[in-house]
Amino acid sequence: MGQPFYLYKNKNSGTFCAEILDPETGQRICYRNTGLKYPGPEASKKIHEKAKMNARDVVHGWLKDGIPARKRGRTPIYQKRPPQTLEAVAGLAAILEAIEKTANLDADGARRIAEALRSRGLLALGVSSTAQGKQGFIKFLFDFWDYDASLRLRDRRARGKNITRRSCVEATRIIKRDWLPYFQEKKLAEITRKDLKEFGLYLRERLAAKTTNNRLIVGTTALRWAYSEKMIPESVTEGLGGFVGDERKRDIFTQEEIEKLKDPRHWDDQKAYAAFRLASTSALRSGECRALQREDIGEGVIYIRHGYNNIDGLKSTKNKEERTVYLLPEVRALLMALLEENPCTEDPAKQFVFWSNRFPEKPCGELHFRIYLAKAIKKAGIEPEGRRLDFHSLRHYVATRWADATGDLRVVGKVTGHKDLKQAARYSDHTEEQKIAAMGNTAANILSFPASEKGA
Repeated sequence: MGQPFYLYKNKNSGTFCAEILDPETGQRICYRNTGLKYPGPEASKKIHEKAKMNARDVVHGWLKDGIPARKRGRTPIYQKRPPQTLEAVAGLAAILEAIEKTANLDADGARRIAEALRSRGLLALGVSSTAQGKQGFIKFLFDFWDYDASLRLRDRRARGKNITRRSCVEATRIIKRDWLPYFQEKKLAEITRKDLKEFGLYLRERLAAKTTNNRLIVGTTALRWAYSEKMIPESVTEGLGGFVGDERKRDIFTQEEIEKLKDPRHWDDQKAYAAFRLASTSALRSGECRALQREDIGEGVIYIRHGYNNIDGLKSTKNKEERTVYLLPEVRALLMALLEENPCTEDPAKQFVFWSNRFPEKPCGELHFRIYLAKAIKKAGIEPEGRRLDFHSLRHYVATRWADATGDLRVVGKVTGHKDLKQAARYSDHTEEQKIAAMGNTAANILSFPASEKGA
């Protein structure tokens, strides 16, 4: 064939462009703008011929020295790429044509192409659609949250992270309840950012913002790991923020309400009463109370070494660190009295303070404290008036009192076991709210007008 290109006028730029052809097949492989102006219609034929000759010289120079990279807009990265020979450009065009037009290209062929690119360092992504990304998305989620088998969870535990069976069981429930009905048979590699956005809106229409975020985390955590392990080619969770809105702060008891609840006549269960006195003075969580054993009680202090839940049993504390908290004498007497009644005598040091009547070798049930606290609130004549008061509110009460008395978040963190001062700072918010509410009574007196001024 003749020259492996032909020239034409670019209508947008008014310059000569060259369609470059494969010298063997004659097929178009690329086009480039020469940057030379096309003469206007008023120009003579001689000027047209000279301009066209100059454009041909530019293209011949490309064919000799290398075809320049295509410039896309003003992006410098494309302008700095080195020129390519005609054979290289033609070869790339042939490869792309083969991939795009080969009807019988199967998964194995796609894998081989990707592997060849990766071996040359040109592809850093995993071959998701033909390998791990081909598995069902829901199966992947179940496997990811399998406490015993999950590679990611085993690795996290080996690195000292606190992963509990309880959190995995709850994640599995969320997958069954929310993710499975919505995504059903979809493959892992088919999940897109749009899918996650629409799923989040679907949940948000039915649930509170915080609940929605908690359920989304189950899937987004797994997808982030899948991307880091090259199982999917795109970080589909990138840029997905959480929902905000109607998150409700946990309410706390007032000092007057605590004083009423200290009366043992309002309580139908001695264990629940002792747990109330402990939590309302030392800020222990429900699981930390249930985990208490005889060996954890010292003279004037308690050693918080464990937490307890019905799935993991006795486990490490929430932040995996032990702490020591003060223990008031009258509260210690209540705890020791309970231990004296514990019928389990196999290992006295391991006796649980709040033992179960049915299984004395184990702690009482998870709802035990909450049920009897609710009854005591009712008997004491306390009206929550829309406030969310439960056993954990006692912990917030203690922390708020410390924040009010000291103004030192480090002290509050020492009492509650929070290493992050941002967590401890939440309790100072309670204090400010109470002060502002108390100002209302003062304001009512300051701003009230004498009777003679009313209506003036």
